[in-house]
Amino acid sequence: VQHSSLASFGQLGLMALPVEVRGENGWHQGHVQDFTEAAVIVHVEGLEPAVQTVGYDKVRFPPTSVDEPRPTFKSGDEVEVYRADEGSPLSWFAGVAGELHDEKLTVSYPDDDFAEDVELKAVRPRSDKATLKPGAFVAKQIAIPADLADTKSEDYAELVEKHPVFSVAVDAGSLTLKGTEEGVVSAEQQLASCFDAIRTARGGAGPAAPAAAAAAEKEESEDSAAEEEHADGAGGAGDDGVAGHEAGAEASAAAAKPKAAFSKTLTLSEESFPHAVGRRHANVAGARAIAGVVAISAHKPNITIHANTQEALDQAEKLLYIHVSTFTIPRSLLADFVGPDEANLNDVKEKTGVKKIKQIENQQTHIDFVTIGAPDAVKNVETMFAYMLDSAVHARKERGEPDLDLAPPARTPDASRNRSRTRNAPKASRADAPAASAAVGAAGSASPGARAGAGAGA
Repeated sequence: VQHSSLASFGQLGLMALPVEVRGENGWHQGHVQDFTEAAVIVHVEGLEPAVQTVGYDKVRFPPTSVDEPRPTFKSGDEVEVYRADEGSPLSWFAGVAGELHDEKLTVSYPDDDFAEDVELKAVRPRSDKATLKPGAFVAKQIAIPADLADTKSEDYAELVEKHPVFSVAVDAGSLTLKGTEEGVVSAEQQLASCFDAIRTARGGAGPAAPAAAAAAEKEESEDSAAEEEHADGAGGAGDDGVAGHEAGAEASAAAAKPKAAFSKTLTLSEESFPHAVGRRHANVAGARAIAGVVAISAHKPNITIHANTQEALDQAEKLLYIHVSTFTIPRSLLADFVGPDEANLNDVKEKTGVKKIKQIENQQTHIDFVTIGAPDAVKNVETMFAYMLDSAVHARKERGEPDLDLAPPARTPDASRNRSRTRNAPKASRADAPAASAAVGAAGSASPGARAGAGAGA
């Protein structure tokens, strides 16, 4: 495996080949990174370490998803329950179905002498997929045309999205595909059109260029209104070959646009896009599994959802529409801001339901609180943060300490080099930090007031 290629795919948010890996109590969701004759190298988010080498007999493919109709369960059916506990792998656990009531199914776990009510969307029939055997994956090296010798792995990302392959490594004028035998064969069959799409994007005249250009023109005329709506957010995908790939991929796919009753395009900021698609395209895969979703395409900065029902479209949008915001405070206010044992921060997470809040050191003088979640949740976090900052400033004044400049430090081109997670720095443990948790509860009606220079923004 060329680790540079894998890193590039991770940055693009593309999905590698999904598998399920046998754990002590269930099957963890993971992705294939490489293979040997005797083992599979998998990445399982939430395990320590995340990259594991396991035998083929501990790996299986996920069951084929069926959107319609929704599975029905009878008492005594063997089922698997999905869990997404924080800090643990996304996993499926075996159980036995009981009574169905109010869109919930009672599931018992005989081995643990335990039962619980589970939402139907988190239950599936017990998988009948067999574990893999040696030879499940193959590798094939293919020569790249001389005029495309300077292409990168990212230029062939479409092959990873559409075929059961997990690696497309480019080296010394050749391209190596790794995946299932079926995936490698189907990806190889698409290489010719992929080469032509790259040439077209570069302004060349490959054999498929006229057809691709005509398809692109047709797509443009049919969706001109949608393009105008998102024109402001669609600019600049970078100069590393990704923009060329996306243009060619969308042109070649125009003629095969999914037919659906409802469609919507989400335009995200550059910072929000990778969080929206998720690591290894996990969020996109989850949205595709929603009943009624026909197709989802993700090409920075847009995610387009096609669904047969408005409900399915709304569910997918809720999962994929992620916003990122940064709120900056002086480091000397950290203890008062977060409260004893980070009580204020924990209160914000609980009351807003935001996905994640990260603390990042900014030039050793300030702390950035990076919030990731649904737009409404992020907005509520900003409001509560504004109230917490006012409280922290007030506490400082009551102790007779000098006023601080609340404006965040100016960003420099290499500012990111001076930012690091504060988990390596001493945690806020100021004994006299005010317990503002109760006051934070009223932040929804509080005015940002003194936060004029606090620096909240996406």
